[in-house]
Amino acid sequence: MITIESWMSLAGNIGFPIVVTFFILFRLDQCLQNLDKSIDHLTEEVKRKHE
Repeated sequence: MITIESWMSLAGNIGFPIVVTFFILFRLDQCLQNLDKSIDHLTEEVKRKHE
Protein backbone atom coordinates (compact mmCIF):
# COMPACT_ATOMS: atom_id res chain seq x y z
CA MET A 1 0.00 0.00 0.00
CA ILE A 2 1.27 3.44 -0.87
CA THR A 3 1.57 5.82 2.08
CA ILE A 4 0.60 9.49 2.22
CA GLU A 5 4.29 10.38 2.40
CA SER A 6 4.87 8.54 -0.88
CA TRP A 7 2.01 10.44 -2.57
CA MET A 8 3.37 13.75 -1.27
CA SER A 9 6.85 12.94 -2.54
CA LEU A 10 5.45 12.04 -5.95
CA ALA A 11 3.46 15.29 -6.05
CA GLY A 12 6.62 17.26 -5.38
CA ASN A 13 8.63 15.37 -7.97
CA ILE A 14 6.28 14.94 -10.92
CA GLY A 15 3.43 17.33 -10.32
CA PHE A 16 0.09 17.39 -8.60
CA PRO A 17 -2.19 16.66 -11.60
CA ILE A 18 -0.23 13.54 -12.51
CA VAL A 19 -0.33 12.26 -8.92
CA VAL A 20 -4.08 12.85 -8.72
CA THR A 21 -4.54 10.93 -11.98
CA PHE A 22 -2.46 8.00 -10.66
CA PHE A 23 -4.37 8.04 -7.37
CA ILE A 24 -7.75 7.94 -9.13
CA LEU A 25 -6.61 5.12 -11.42
CA PHE A 26 -5.25 3.18 -8.43
CA ARG A 27 -8.56 3.52 -6.56
CA LEU A 28 -10.57 2.67 -9.66
CA ASP A 29 -8.52 -0.50 -10.16
CA GLN A 30 -9.29 -1.61 -6.59
CA CYS A 31 -13.00 -0.97 -7.10
CA LEU A 32 -13.02 -2.89 -10.36
CA GLN A 33 -11.24 -5.84 -8.73
CA ASN A 34 -13.86 -5.90 -5.98
CA LEU A 35 -16.64 -5.72 -8.56
CA ASP A 36 -15.08 -8.60 -10.49
CA LYS A 37 -14.94 -10.74 -7.33
CA SER A 38 -18.57 -9.94 -6.55
CA ILE A 39 -19.69 -10.87 -10.06
CA ASP A 40 -17.77 -14.15 -9.88
CA HIS A 41 -19.35 -14.94 -6.53
CA LEU A 42 -22.83 -14.11 -7.81
CA THR A 43 -22.29 -16.27 -10.90
CA GLU A 44 -21.30 -19.22 -8.72
CA GLU A 45 -24.38 -18.74 -6.53
CA VAL A 46 -26.68 -18.63 -9.54
CA LYS A 47 -25.09 -21.79 -10.96
CA ARG A 48 -25.54 -23.54 -7.63
CA LYS A 49 -29.23 -22.57 -7.44
CA HIS A 50 -29.94 -23.96 -10.92
CA GLU A 51 -28.29 -27.34 -10.38
